[in-house]
Amino acid sequence: MSDSTAHLRTAVAFVATSLALASIVDAPSDIRSWRSSQAEWVQTAVLADLVEEVRSGRVDPYLTGKPLCVGFWSTTRVLTSGGQRDPSSVALAQLKAMEPLVRPASACSYSRDGLIESATGRRAVLLAAGQPNWVDGEFARVEGGWYVGSLYAQGSEYTVSFSDGRWAVDTATFTWIS
Repeated sequence: MSDSTAHLRTAVAFVATSLALASIVDAPSDIRSWRSSQAEWVQTAVLADLVEEVRSGRVDPYLTGKPLCVGFWSTTRVLTSGGQRDPSSVALAQLKAMEPLVRPASACSYSRDGLIESATGRRAVLLAAGQPNWVDGEFARVEGGWYVGSLYAQGSEYTVSFSDGRWAVDTATFTWIS
């Protein structure tokens, strides 16, 4: 083999290795982009599960028929101070289609007696979903919970997966109560 052929092969191997390494370096940003674009829909799946549980009376019959204020947390832990935001109008419409008493979290406020719907003064329930803890691109764990008052709240860890073009809750495991 001539020196020029060896140099050419070395150059080709170097370029191929560089391209392979570049694709590995770029992959995490693509994954981060995917996860960022899907986080709200993962959280919406958890809120939909909570809405159904409360609406049906399976969680606690006292909660049925009350305004349901729904919110996303910017942290993995829900019901912590700060980091609360309303779902997008699309996500909110999806949840309202399940239960007309759904309101954005900003429509409710905390009082000495617990959560109230600001416009009416009625007792309300806050349903919350935290940021996903990603296991992989199509599976995440999310903390979700509900709050009525300081000694009347509960949380669970939800497993959520992506299948057939949508996010759905697979399991909910009770984790805390106050």
